[in-house]
Amino acid sequence: MSEEQLDPRVVRTRRMLHDAMRELLHDRDPVDISVTDITARAKVSRPTFYQHCGTPEELIATMVRDDLRDIIACGRRADDGDPLSRIRQIVGELNQRRCLYRRLMSHGPGLGRGKQELLAYLAGRTEEMIMARHPDLPARTAQEASRFIAGGMIVLLSGWLSSADPAPEPEVDQFCRRLWRLGESVVEGLAEA
Repeated sequence: MSEEQLDPRVVRTRRMLHDAMRELLHDRDPVDISVTDITARAKVSRPTFYQHCGTPEELIATMVRDDLRDIIACGRRADDGDPLSRIRQIVGELNQRRCLYRRLMSHGPGLGRGKQELLAYLAGRTEEMIMARHPDLPARTAQEASRFIAGGMIVLLSGWLSSADPAPEPEVDQFCRRLWRLGESVVEGLAEA
């Protein structure tokens, strides 16, 4: 169900919970954030929290899913068919939400679902690019290559997002070009395999 179809009170409460979690992530590691911390910051009751999600990890996964939905929507509006511009769009948005994604990347065990959401999104966009370039490639090969590239992107993003402050635009652009060159070399190597 899309946000437009939800009761406005549900949308408002979800945003309050997301905002509270984002604020808490500025100061703490995700594994150190309790339901009590979230409900106190959001000024909602525990039963209200549990109506929207079961655990803090679920809340983070929902936030990531919502972020990715927003990134996809922005990417579709700005899509000029250039895969590098898509990468810039994704990395630029992650850079703006750096606090959340820095912690998400560096605390894998407690944030498995959120990280899986991001990995699935990156793999899906990469698979689209691979199939557009190599339409005769077996689907399994394209899927494996896209997961390989997306996994590498996660590792590189984790290191790049390690500082707390958002990177300036030129640094974002340089990082995107490096990611693109690495991914493209794998994609081009598929033609030779």
